[in-house]
Amino acid sequence: MIIQDGRIIEESLRRELMTRDDLIERLRAKGIDGVDEVRVAYIESDGDISALPCRESDLRRIRQAAAAEEEMKNTVYPGRNRECGVGEI
Repeated sequence: MIIQDGRIIEESLRRELMTRDDLIERLRAKGIDGVDEVRVAYIESDGDISALPCRESDLRRIRQAAAAEEEMKNTVYPGRNRECGVGEI
């Protein structure tokens, strides 16, 4: 498996000696605009990629999770030093 729930499994890409750009190019050739549209993808024994698209409800859930993760990264907590993440004294 090289993609699960719209996320690339980097270890699998390395094992297959494939770059992210190669993967994205091969998905586009199959009419898939982005990794976030893929529920699960595999590299078959002949080297072809099989990809199952997300259902619309899956896409909403994945996008909401990604937005929440991004929001957490950008949240500044009171009493925290933003530059180094160490609490102020």
